[in-house]
Amino acid sequence: MILRALPDPEIQAFGKTKGERNSNLTEVTNSKEKALSCDLMPSNQADVSAALRVFGDVTGQVILGDKGYDSDTLRETIFDSGCGLNIPGRKNRKQTP
Repeated sequence: MILRALPDPEIQAFGKTKGERNSNLTEVTNSKEKALSCDLMPSNQADVSAALRVFGDVTGQVILGDKGYDSDTLRETIFDSGCGLNIPGRKNRKQTP
């Protein structure tokens, strides 16, 4: 019998949440739902950090996202690349985007 150590869940992009280990997939698709870019990360990390990596090469498109993607840094990055933006602001946001 051979015993093998299981790899660290953090290396496998599984983050500890409310009792379970989960992961998050951030993906960029075209209008025909073909994947252009994606990032798998632990679910206990912010969506914005993955979005900054995934949206890197996207230009001239409209970016859709939920409130989890609402950050000033991401908004500036998207506008600088010439993209439109459709992400609602969080309810605790002080200035309306």
